[in-house]
Order: sequence, then structure tokens, then C-alpha cells
Amino acid sequence: MTKMTASGIGVKTNSASPLSSRAEEKQLLDSGVIGFHSSKAVSYSVFFYNCKIFGFRAMNEHVNLMVEQYEFGKDSQGEFVIFTGRVSKNVQGGLEQRKVDVKSIKHYAQPSNQRCVVRLLKEYIRGNI
Repeated sequence: MTKMTASGIGVKTNSASPLSSRAEEKQLLDSGVIGFHSSKAVSYSVFFYNCKIFGFRAMNEHVNLMVEQYEFGKDSQGEFVIFTGRVSKNVQGGLEQRKVDVKSIKHYAQPSNQRCVVRLLKEYIRGNI
């Protein structure tokens, strides 16, 4: 393995390039990949926004996701959703990590935005789509 690495074999990792602009996100919406028009598009939207807004990094965060991790509410600034993470790659729950806070992210609704994440999550959880 050391010889192969020294000769350059396996040193370049393959990875997908992340979305870098609103234009690319809009293209996903305009092409119908994400949106509210079908159950598949909603499912892709939830996956996409869980990564973008709530910082999901690994598949196990999606697989182990529980509806109780989302808390909906309203305050003087408007309607919101709070996502509270659990055990993840960086917070595994061992004794040395007892003082490490789990991810907790608050995101406000944007009722005039067709990509409103709060609306998306509410509809997805209710199963209305």
C-alpha cells in the first residue's frame, strides 16, 4: 500500500461537487427534481434541505432520523422548526464527549418562498403529499 501511494495510485479521491449557488438549487426546483408536485420530489427535497439547512453529512443521519427530532413552533419572528441532532460521526456519545452539545438548528419559515423548508417538513411529516 505504501508503494502504491508513493507512486500516486489511490491518492485522488472521487467525490461529487457540492451545489454552490442559488442558481443550481433553482435548477433542481425548475427541473422538478425537488418540489411539492410528487411524493418523490418531496422526498428528494427533504433529503436535500436536511443536508443544506441542518448539516446532515452522512447517510446514517438520514437512516436514523426520527420525527421527534423536529420541533415546530412560533415566536415573535414567525413560524420555525428546530432540528435537534443525535449521535453522529462527530458526537458519538462516549464519556469524553458528554460535554459536547448535539446539533440544534432553528430555521424560520419563509411563507412567500416556494421552497419554504418549514412548510415542506410539515407536509412531509403529515403525509399530505
